[in-house]
Amino acid sequence: HAHFLAPETVWIARMKLRIAATLAGGLATLVLLALGGIYWAARHVPGFYHDALQAAPAARQRQSDELLENAAALASSVGQEGRWQALFTADQINGWLEVDVAKNFPELVPQGVADPRVAIHPDRIAVACRYLDGPVETVLSLEGEAYVEEPNVLAVRIVRARAGSLPAPLGSLLAGISRAADGAGLQLRWLQSGGDPAAVIRLQSLVDEESRRRQIETMELRDGEIYLAGRSV
Repeated sequence: HAHFLAPETVWIARMKLRIAATLAGGLATLVLLALGGIYWAARHVPGFYHDALQAAPAARQRQSDELLENAAALASSVGQEGRWQALFTADQINGWLEVDVAKNFPELVPQGVADPRVAIHPDRIAVACRYLDGPVETVLSLEGEAYVEEPNVLAVRIVRARAGSLPAPLGSLLAGISRAADGAGLQLRWLQSGGDPAAVIRLQSLVDEESRRRQIETMELRDGEIYLAGRSV
């Protein structure tokens, strides 16, 4: 016996198929939009980092030279008994990172990382770099507070970590910082400060041939510059 569907049944079946197809298409569109949003958020470049990459090569060379001159003057002052102080600007640090580090100390930059830059604000410092070791090239940025907790003990409280404009996983970042500190021979331990991770770095007291001990006592973050002061006793 031949069986025939009623016109109403056929129409209902077709409507159900159309609704299912529309829902599936809408869901696919939402997924694509979400993935696209995540991609572009990961590709976001912080304003300070974009600006820091725009400096002319000649300006960066001059700024790098200025930092090295200031560092040499600081080394001379530290070698004498009494108080000493130094001032470094964010531009000088970025010039040094772009010119001197890239040319003479490339091992200071971890593999998969490129073009590190800094920005300094009152009581706040930001560090960013291009991160190449992942499915999407992104800009990693850290923002934190830095201060001298006690002579020769520096503390850095990390208040924000981003991959583009997305929150970055702190676990892997903190592990990377710990490895870098170990490689540099620094004594680093992690504490909690106001719910944020804080790196406490103990600098070994430097004693010269005349038994003078050198210690950092002050570090101030200002608008575009960092001030250091201490004494050799």
